[in-house]
Order: sequence, then C-alpha cells, then structure tokens
Amino acid sequence: MYSLIIKRQLDREHVPDYDITIVATDLGQPALSASKTFNVQISDVNDNSPKFRNDVINLEIQELVVKGARFSIDEAHDADTGVNSVQGYTLSNNEHFSLAVHSSTDRGKYSEIVPENGLDREKQDHLSLVLSAYDGGSPQRSGSVIINIKVLDTNDNVPVFTQTVY
Repeated sequence: MYSLIIKRQLDREHVPDYDITIVATDLGQPALSASKTFNVQISDVNDNSPKFRNDVINLEIQELVVKGARFSIDEAHDADTGVNSVQGYTLSNNEHFSLAVHSSTDRGKYSEIVPENGLDREKQDHLSLVLSAYDGGSPQRSGSVIINIKVLDTNDNVPVFTQTVY
C-alpha cells in the first residue's frame, strides 16, 4: 500500500484538481512497467468569507418613492463552493426598507432593497443600512456592505405663512 504525500498546502480556489500519474517498474530483465493516471479533486473548506465588490454603496432615492419599488444591490461573491458559498442575505433593522433575495442561474443569489414605508427628506435626508451576506459553512462566515441612501427632495410641501397678518 502506498500513500500520497503532500509537499505544500493545497488551495482549491487556485487549483481544484490534479492529474497524478504513478509508474510502477519491476526489476526484471528487461524491466517492464505500467502506469496509472488518476484525478484527485480537492475538497472545499470554508476558508473564504463572502465579499461585496465595494465597501459602500451610495443610492439616491426620491422621498415619495413608490412602496414596492426595487433597488438592486450587487451580489456578494465567495470563492468557496457549494454550501460554503453565499447562501443568503440579511438587512439591518430599519423602518423604511425590507430585503428581497432572489436566485438566478447567471447571477447566483442577489438582493434588492424594497421601500415599505414612505421617506420624508424634511425629517431625514440620509439613511445608512448594512447588508450582510452569509455562507453555509461551519463556522459560518459573512461579509457586509454599507448602503448609504441620500433621500432626494420632492415638491411635496405647500408654502406656509408664518403669521396671519403682515
């Protein structure tokens, strides 16, 4: 019985598999030999966290945005595969937006923020949310992006007189 000895650390994200050829030669005259090639696939371990393309996403949204409108967020990427790759997203608690998560064959899992309650620029002209992506590995890994929302003004207030008589 023989063993395969690893000379250096393997990284599936750089080289996912190896073709190894073993040659056996006898001591006879003439020496005869045979070879066998087999493929060794490197198993994935959860050694990468999901990452977003940028650390911050800046959005500008009108204060009278329609409830249910959707704002797509670039998906997170994880160099790991299978259960160790991105499995879902969470959005920080807030009163204005919910999170919609979708899966597609070309984009993988991606998310959208969806307005649930109206925005009022006169009360709050800026919001910051945190979107986190998590994988399914053990221990679980995650990565986050800050979503800065600038609330754009809409002409939604009539002029008000400050006194009744001038």
